[in-house]
This record gives sequence, C-alpha cells and structure tokens, in this order.
Amino acid sequence: MLKQRSLNWLLFILIPALIAGGIFLALRGAEEWSIEEVDQGVVETYCRLIAEGRFDDAYDQCLSAAYRRQVSREDFARGHTQTRAERGALQSREILREWSGVNLFSRVRDVRILYLLTYPNGEWRDYIVVDNADGEWRIEGTYRRGAKYLEFIVW
Repeated sequence: MLKQRSLNWLLFILIPALIAGGIFLALRGAEEWSIEEVDQGVVETYCRLIAEGRFDDAYDQCLSAAYRRQVSREDFARGHTQTRAERGALQSREILREWSGVNLFSRVRDVRILYLLTYPNGEWRDYIVVDNADGEWRIEGTYRRGAKYLEFIVW
C-alpha cells in the first residue's frame, strides 16, 4: 500500500514536470522576432513587388511552399490582375491587429495580421498569414472576412 502511494505521488510530480520541460525546450528554441520585422520584411517586399507588377518575383520570393502548392503561378498573377482592375494599385497599409502563436512540436511560428489596405477605389480590411515553416518568414495566405470564416483571396 505504501509503495502504491509513493508511486502515485511520484507520477503526480513527474508528469507535470515532464510537460513543463517539454514546453520550456520548445520555447527555448523559438527565434526572437517582432511584428515590425514581419511587416517591414516579407510583407513590405510582397506589396512592393505586387505594386510594380512583378508577380513572378513575389510568387518566388514571398510565398511559402504550402501556398505555392495550392495556387499556381498563373492563378496568382490572374488574381492580382483582377484585384488591380477592381481596386487599383495598393497605396498604403496599416496594421489594425495581429495575432501570433507557435506550434510547440514543430516550433513553427504563425503570425496573422489584419491590415487596413488603401486603394484608389477605397479601403479594405484584409488579413495576411505569415509563418516561418520554410526556415524564414513567408506568406502562407491572404484572406478577407467572409460571412462565417476567412475566405482565401489574392491581394
């Protein structure tokens, strides 16, 4: 009976310690970063290349491998051509809100930013998701708020 209580007590202490240790090790390896770094890095490059009409360069330099698997180069260029026809060229962007998280197992950091995007034909509130799954910050997707969920769009 004493052995069983000792074993239960040991497990009671050991299991939370192992969980805390795993979380500590996962977070210890996470890189230092800031929203400004993401915004002024990959998002700035993306917006500049798109404004210049350099869709192929934006596709190659700024999009994650996962994004490129889902959207062909031709569909990406077609989406930007359509957005430009509807909205005009992007004039400015302002961060309204951001969220971030880290996958404790893969250590992939995920950043979601809500932007106020200003075009000649008006303002839109659209989202961008950036992650570092490819070893550097890359755009995983661009979205707009739908009726119930975020809807994938090209912007």
